[in-house]
Amino acid sequence: MSVIAEWNEQLQICREKLQLKEKWERRLSNLNIDLEDENRRRAELLDLLRKEEADAEKLKTASFSQFFLNLFGRLEDKLRMEEREAAEAKLRYDAAESALAAIHREKTVVIAQLSEVNDVESQYARLLTDKESWINEHDRQTSDRLEELSLQIGTTRAIAKELLEAVYAAEEVKAALTKAEETLTSAQNWGTYDMIGGGFIATAVKHGRIDEAAAHVQDAQHGLRKLDKELRDINWDSNAAGVNMSGMLVFADFFFDGLISDWIVQGKISSSLESVQRRLEEISGLKARLTQEKVRLDNSIAELTTQRKLLLERFEPGKEG
Repeated sequence: MSVIAEWNEQLQICREKLQLKEKWERRLSNLNIDLEDENRRRAELLDLLRKEEADAEKLKTASFSQFFLNLFGRLEDKLRMEEREAAEAKLRYDAAESALAAIHREKTVVIAQLSEVNDVESQYARLLTDKESWINEHDRQTSDRLEELSLQIGTTRAIAKELLEAVYAAEEVKAALTKAEETLTSAQNWGTYDMIGGGFIATAVKHGRIDEAAAHVQDAQHGLRKLDKELRDINWDSNAAGVNMSGMLVFADFFFDGLISDWIVQGKISSSLESVQRRLEEISGLKARLTQEKVRLDNSIAELTTQRKLLLERFEPGKEG
């Protein structure tokens, strides 16, 4: 058997083991979730059991209750009911204990299965590295194709990384604008109350909410500058995406214009709130489109990576792919 044939056979075995490893890892993850649920359920049932046992014991030891219930001839029935409820609680608790024990036994088996394939990734990587080294020395056409795929993967990953930074920046702006919207809505409500005679407290609260909103808008403005730089890094056409970044960047200037001097005017609060809501809608849409593009790039990276691995796995001298 040639060295390539041996590598191909070992790679096939590794591929099967990788599938098994994924299966056992999923099983272990699900078992850990089951353990958390069963532990929580057991704790609840233990509390119930202790309560029911305490209730039954009280009927046996409380002299006044015994005298009172005996007087009306209901002590025996009441005691039987409490003892039955305690017995039922004990059965449920024992069942939970049994379920926990079964999950622990299954987890032990799964961990043992995982230990048999624990190092399969490193074996797989070594085989691919050895095979790729051979290809680079003996098959220029396939070597060039592997290099081309590597370049595509690296370039796409770099773009995806930059795109993720833009998503984070958009999320920061969105969070700041959301807080501004909330505080301006509160200011608007307090302003309405103030107009119908809310007094000094309503006025003070309204002004406080406006101050908070102004701080959040400033945060949004800082975030917008950062977002603009991130979008420039990836040559993202925000206008094509329906967002006028140049207008967004001076948004705070218009927001603050006359707000403080006119803060007692309810209409100014309402117009400021509408302005924030429009910007929030635009940023939310932009973030959604950036996220969608990030997902597309991630899928492209996964597809290119799979192509490269399959090319290496299936390579045989005289054949490509």
